[in-house]
Amino acid sequence: MKASMLLKRQHREVEKLFATALKSDNEKTRRKAMDDIIGALEHHTEIEEKIFYPAVREIGTKKAEEMIGEAYEEHHVVKLVLAELPNVDPGADNFGRR
Repeated sequence: MKASMLLKRQHREVEKLFATALKSDNEKTRRKAMDDIIGALEHHTEIEEKIFYPAVREIGTKKAEEMIGEAYEEHHVVKLVLAELPNVDPGADNFGRR
């Protein structure tokens, strides 16, 4: 499987986990989905940062460098949110509100 296809598949899996967490009223189901999201995104970001981004950087264009810079910034935000996710109360009345 091509690396780009693996990354896309992982994106879809995480989207499904978010949907599970947001659609369920069951606290245990929500917590399990949130724990699975943390694991999946940690694994996903590691693959991107160790394999995919260095390969894109080797393209050597300004556009590629800009894309990689933006991607690292996005990952920084994701890591901050992931660090907070274990403290989210899956039974809170405002769970899932934006």
